[in-house]
Amino acid sequence: MTDRLPSPDTLQCPFLCLPNHAVRFEEDWYIVGYFHRREEIRTFSLSRMISVEQTGKQLVIPNNFDFKNLSGSRFGVHWGGEEINVEILFPRHVADYVKERTWHPSQTIIEHDNGDVILALTANHLMELKRWILSWGNAARVLAPDDLVREIRQTLVDATKSYS
Repeated sequence: MTDRLPSPDTLQCPFLCLPNHAVRFEEDWYIVGYFHRREEIRTFSLSRMISVEQTGKQLVIPNNFDFKNLSGSRFGVHWGGEEINVEILFPRHVADYVKERTWHPSQTIIEHDNGDVILALTANHLMELKRWILSWGNAARVLAPDDLVREIRQTLVDATKSYS
């Protein structure tokens, strides 16, 4: 496959990928497969594919490939190996909206006497979770983990500079 990377120069990088699964997420299709260059399972957006060539080799999906297990604690289409406990505080004016939905299979909701709620979940990749948290503006505040708190804070500082 030749992939167009999301970069200012729109680099084109040919690579070998053994596709094991396809998944649709947020109006796009993705291929999940073994990426030879990094020797790991990766996710590739079909909309960035420039060309695909058959190798002539028969694809055998490994017995240990379990998409359900691989993607179980993801928040979005990307995933990693480490399970990360996340806590997000939502004020009472959005608490009902947060409580009425299942945002993640692992979620638990902790209700406070003042009407605020904490959404607690376990994710194995934070990129799309971070984007989702930021979409709430000042109606969401990350409590844990500390690394994510710092990342969100820095993103907001950088965004503020863009509007100064």
